[in-house]
Order: sequence, then structure tokens, then C-alpha cells
Amino acid sequence: MRCPKCDNKTSKVLDSRQIDDYKAIRRRRECEKCRYRFTTFEKIENKTLYVIKKNKELESFDKDKLIISIRKSSAKRLPIQMVGEIVDNIYNQLLSLEKSSVDSKIIGNYVLKELKKVDEVAFIRYASIFYKFENIESFMNLIQEVKQEEDE
Repeated sequence: MRCPKCDNKTSKVLDSRQIDDYKAIRRRRECEKCRYRFTTFEKIENKTLYVIKKNKELESFDKDKLIISIRKSSAKRLPIQMVGEIVDNIYNQLLSLEKSSVDSKIIGNYVLKELKKVDEVAFIRYASIFYKFENIESFMNLIQEVKQEEDE
């Protein structure tokens, strides 16, 4: 690791700590030439995941974009930490599919499944956008389906 101060190529590790629930390592280093101390982080690089949009274009998966869409549908109903956990869970499920690209509809279905577990109103709000309801009847049909599944 190059020293950020003198650009020397050698440094020694003074301390290493597991962070982010053992998903990353924080290392405290010291340059062997100028003795400057600096911190580095090491984490597993996930494969790049692409989303196949409705118009068939490919776009890099963006967790922030998914967080924003879920926060809109769950406005003031779910804590931001829970939304982050939902997105992390969905992302891990998508990675487990072992595909380099995933259809946006699949992602939407994962979101619906997760929201249904934690908040029905957020689920209905997200579904109304995801399914592009054109009338009140289709919206009411979804609500009836949710109620029937609860009764079962």
C-alpha cells in the first residue's frame, strides 16, 4: 500500500479490526519511510449486477435508487434502517441468483414480498406504482387478495 504522504511503496500494519459485521477489515498502517500513519479498508468486491429495464436497456444496479423508491412508498411508516436492511436483503437474494443481469420486474417482486412482510400500506403503495393500476377496481382486487392471504 503506497503512503499517501510520500508515495513510498512499503508500509506495515499496526492494527486490524473487523467492521461492518465482519464484511470488511479496517487496517491502521504506518509508512516505513516517513512514519506517516493512515487507515485503509478492505472488503469483498461484489460482482457487478445489471438491471434489465422495461425498454430492454441495461443499467447498473443502484441500491440508493431502490432505497428511494421504497422510502417513497413507505413514507413515514418504516425507519430508514429497516429500508436499508430490506434493500440489503433483496441485493443478497439477487446475487444468489448467480446472474449478471436481472429483470426489473424480478426486483419489483422481491420488493413487494419484503414490504408485504413488514407493512401492508407500504406494500399497497409500492404495488400501485409497480402494477400501474389504471382504475380503482384493479387496486381493490389487490387489496382483496392481500386480505384473503391473511385469512388463510
